[in-house]
Amino acid sequence: MAYRVAHQGLKHHYPQYISYSFTERGSDESQYCSPGVELPVVGISRKKYGTYPEYHTFLDNLYLISPSGLEGGYSVVKKIIQTLERNAFYRSTLSCEPQYSKTGLYPNLSTKNQDYKTVVNIMNFMAYANGKRDLIEIANKTNSDITAFFELIDQLKEFGLVVVE
Repeated sequence: MAYRVAHQGLKHHYPQYISYSFTERGSDESQYCSPGVELPVVGISRKKYGTYPEYHTFLDNLYLISPSGLEGGYSVVKKIIQTLERNAFYRSTLSCEPQYSKTGLYPNLSTKNQDYKTVVNIMNFMAYANGKRDLIEIANKTNSDITAFFELIDQLKEFGLVVVE
């Protein structure tokens, strides 16, 4: 789960990220993921341990961190935590595609602007909301940023169109 959440958050907000195999471990994940402990953790960093000369020296200090770098890291980790909090198995309460226009979720006029993207997100989400797929899987299947579904899910729940399993 930890990898799936981190991958979903990084894929859409920091697409040039590098994913390393567990066999390339060397930080605390080797202890947390070891037999007998087996905590599902991932390491997220701007630079991998051991790849910069200051690593584990007296020069490895807060001067290496910039405010913008810290803000960027905070932003990604915040999205990952939100994903963890919002991830669930959602199920449509209907047997077919609902008429979204009755809820105000569907625009009255057909457009190719932001309303169109919202409609596509609704249709994609509802197509996969069968109670057997969690939100991360739905976002991955639709190649969507999971955060785009957060407000949408609240609205769908408000209209009784989707429930949490």
